[in-house]
Amino acid sequence: MAETGEISSRHKTLEEIIEMLSAALRTADRGEVASLRRLSPEHPDSPAFWRYVVNLISPERPLTVQEESCWAAIISSMARMLPFPHQKGRSVGKVLAEQGFAEQRLLKLLRIEGPGLWTALRRLSIFLASRGASIDWVTLSRLILVRDEARSEEIRRSIARDYYWSLERQDKGGKG
Repeated sequence: MAETGEISSRHKTLEEIIEMLSAALRTADRGEVASLRRLSPEHPDSPAFWRYVVNLISPERPLTVQEESCWAAIISSMARMLPFPHQKGRSVGKVLAEQGFAEQRLLKLLRIEGPGLWTALRRLSIFLASRGASIDWVTLSRLILVRDEARSEEIRRSIARDYYWSLERQDKGGKG
């Protein structure tokens, strides 16, 4: 496990892994994508998932059951957002504000931990896909993978800060 509390490969950064997953998902066949969309973090049973784990995420060592579940939630959610599962630099909070994601839903998302977060991400990915919106999945991946409470809180506050900052700018822009 990396020093920052993130689960990632020793030789690849989380950013590199997300970019590789995004590229792999965009070129995957329809059957593979369908199986990844249906993937359950509690029981990841898609051959495509296991190929991604072994070839892209952690070729050096087997993942723990917890790590596998976290990555299953990430991959499944990204697969739902095809054809644009990831866009580097697109702030989660800003995109959610721009797309009209309800404030109460955001606050609920930011409070959830563990397996409940996996379900919330599934819903979030469906919401974003329905609007053709893309986000930088590195932030949400960190939120799922991080095991350090302080780091988790930093990520949650960053998402909230970007959301409210963007809302405020939208309000001021609309009044001018």
